[in-house]
Amino acid sequence: MANREDQIEKLTGSENFHTWQFAMKYVLELNGWENCILPVTAENYEKDTTKLKKSKAKLVLCIDSSVYVHILGETTATGIWERLKTLYQDSGLVRKIGLLRKLTSTKLEYCDSMMSYVSQIIDTANKLNGIGFTVSDEWLGVILLTGLTDNFEPIIMGLENCGLEITGDTIKTKLLDTIGHKSNAIIMGLENCGLEITGDTIKTKLLDTIGHKSNAGSAFFRKKMAKNAKPNGNTIHNPKKNRQCIFSKENG
Repeated sequence: MANREDQIEKLTGSENFHTWQFAMKYVLELNGWENCILPVTAENYEKDTTKLKKSKAKLVLCIDSSVYVHILGETTATGIWERLKTLYQDSGLVRKIGLLRKLTSTKLEYCDSMMSYVSQIIDTANKLNGIGFTVSDEWLGVILLTGLTDNFEPIIMGLENCGLEITGDTIKTKLLDTIGHKSNAIIMGLENCGLEITGDTIKTKLLDTIGHKSNAGSAFFRKKMAKNAKPNGNTIHNPKKNRQCIFSKENG
């Protein structure tokens, strides 16, 4: 049976430090070693020498050999943990600006799939939250809609006409469900026609489905900002309109 650390992507640098740190915290917790990386002066710092040695070994085994040069002088799990944070957890202004640019410039048309698009945005938002730049759940939902293609305009219009709360989880689920329904419809359509199945044919159909160019999401973003913005910074309440919401339970 594979060890738990074998299932974690090894730390290679700042590019995967956020996800590595997240996974490692749970690996340590799973083994009962979460207090081994606390500051030595902390009241609940681990005193068990066996746990301290094992937690240090676990950390080293989950780090790529190219990083070893930076931790050779560390003798404790806490020392390794803090050294890696100093090296790779960049929370400065340049880092925040870079992540924010990536968050707002990610577009569906430039991604391989809807799953890739959603994952990139959520991962970037999590990285921003991890360095102290809070991306609220509502903003995450709005940003997910901002980068969509024109084919998703009916969904965005439907959101404007209903009282559904916009959150990251809600939008993510609906977008992935929408792609699933469209994929099934395409497959059924291909089965019922005489179209020759080739790589070029399928590629064209799939690209047509998600669309190539989009201003639909950006239009929604501008409208959202215009409706909710007040000079004093308060939020304008948008009463629920008497229209059927395409995201309601009755519509899946």
